[in-house]
Amino acid sequence: MVWHLLFIIFMQLGIADDFIIAEGDHYAQERKVGLFRGESLEFSAYFDQSAQYDLGDDDQFDVNKLFGVSDCGTLHMKNSARMGWRWNLQTQKLEILAFTHVNGVFDFKLIGDAKLNQSYRYQIQLSSDKSSYLFSFNQHQISMPRGCQDSVISGYKLYPYFGGNKAAPHNVRIKIAEQNEKANFSLEKIYPNPVSNGLITLSLKVIDKQDVSFSVFDLNGRLVMQTPPISMEASDEEQLYTFQLAELSAGMYLIRPEAVSDGKRKLGFINGNGNALKLVVL
Repeated sequence: MVWHLLFIIFMQLGIADDFIIAEGDHYAQERKVGLFRGESLEFSAYFDQSAQYDLGDDDQFDVNKLFGVSDCGTLHMKNSARMGWRWNLQTQKLEILAFTHVNGVFDFKLIGDAKLNQSYRYQIQLSSDKSSYLFSFNQHQISMPRGCQDSVISGYKLYPYFGGNKAAPHNVRIKIAEQNEKANFSLEKIYPNPVSNGLITLSLKVIDKQDVSFSVFDLNGRLVMQTPPISMEASDEEQLYTFQLAELSAGMYLIRPEAVSDGKRKLGFINGNGNALKLVVL
């Protein structure tokens, strides 16, 4: 429930992307491109009723692609890992699948079912020996072979695509919130929480020297405050950052840690993981 609320706010803040696959098309109208390099690809996704469809034949069992990445320094038809989905007419459920190309041969496995109008977190990561992919969705995880044993997944991002043989029978809408590029610091604690006197202290772990700032949003996703950047040195010890919230009305707010460089902002971590917002109550 909390993650679903955050996802809605992500959409309001423009962090989530809206992909529309038009009737008669395979690719989403928003033809994004991007490179990826890392051990883990993480994102969240949201389907509405447009994910329900009837193709009228065995093409119903084709796997539609949600999001993923090519790998092993090859094109995606050679080596890639993607989350997939399809609408099951018999069960009336949205199925989530792992989909891979390994040395030119594709394969897929069912992971679980997703509800419409609800957001879920997805992850594709490497196994410890780098020989396989671990696909995670809604507390389910499966493993599938990989075509190389490179230390990281390296390739280009693969965005939504409908079908194998047939194109979309009507407009299909999917919202995806990627895990943004992260700044190399982490927000560990907020105290006091709830805030009693307007003064709030944040405990940070800073890996590399950087300028750190915080954006504060209300629960409608409206930016209500942004702290000026302050330079923080790298340290193995937690460091404290204190500022005033006294001008804000009583209520619940979201704090987003950010690193600022050349006018650009990168999201920090929360408690060392990929979340980018944390709740605070005045």
